[in-house]
Amino acid sequence: MKKFLKPLIVLLVISFTLNLSAQKWKILRFEAALGVGSCNIFGDIGGSPTNSNLFGLKDISFSTSRPSLVFGFRYKLVENMALKFNLNFCMGGGSDKSSPVAETKARGYTFTSILSEQSLQYEFYIIPEDKIHHSSAGYSRSGMMNNYSMISAYLFGGLGGAFYTAKVGGTPLLDGSGQPVDIRTPSGYTLVIPAGIGAKMVWSDRWSFNAEMGYRYTISDGLDGLTSKFSKANDIYWMTTITACYRIKTNRNGYPDFLYRWFLPRPDR
Repeated sequence: MKKFLKPLIVLLVISFTLNLSAQKWKILRFEAALGVGSCNIFGDIGGSPTNSNLFGLKDISFSTSRPSLVFGFRYKLVENMALKFNLNFCMGGGSDKSSPVAETKARGYTFTSILSEQSLQYEFYIIPEDKIHHSSAGYSRSGMMNNYSMISAYLFGGLGGAFYTAKVGGTPLLDGSGQPVDIRTPSGYTLVIPAGIGAKMVWSDRWSFNAEMGYRYTISDGLDGLTSKFSKANDIYWMTTITACYRIKTNRNGYPDFLYRWFLPRPDR
């Protein structure tokens, strides 16, 4: 009997450990993110998004990139799917000097823009973050079994909106009757459809770093402060971000633990 008891205990311990590891994402399913990045707006001033330049991707350069600040909150639905709310503050800028079109380059317009984007995004992990343990699974410094892949990757898409303000520099072009050819759009709000790809590097049980590159389609033609009668497409912008993410512990009721402690009364009160 004893010779069967020891293997049985080992199997039970392994089974319990695997089940605990598989469920670990449920107790750390909330994440808060903070990061920085760059933004490139493509509109009527400067380079324009076309099929030939991969919708502006080939024209992204350091000189036309502007900084961005990113806040995010992620909720993991299941092991390989998540919802994320993003709040991004971005700057954009450009000049007709960077345009490949001779007529556009001759205008000499410049612009600066500020965007405030809010979006809800769905993430699907093509390389999952969580993994089932095998014989080579390791342990963290605290003695906890580490069940996270070092590198994971995901696709994302969603829906949102953005407030924008813009300022255009340069002398307005006039038609034969002395009227401006272009319409100035100093501010507004637009629907935004984000899509892109991201990668995550796990640093510890609580911390990870994300890198994303995303395309933003909008229904506005005025993000650069100008709407040209010759324009045939809406403005778009690209964002590249790096964020630090902190996993928030979840209590047995499925709520973030710190919210539960702050807002719900304790038995000793």
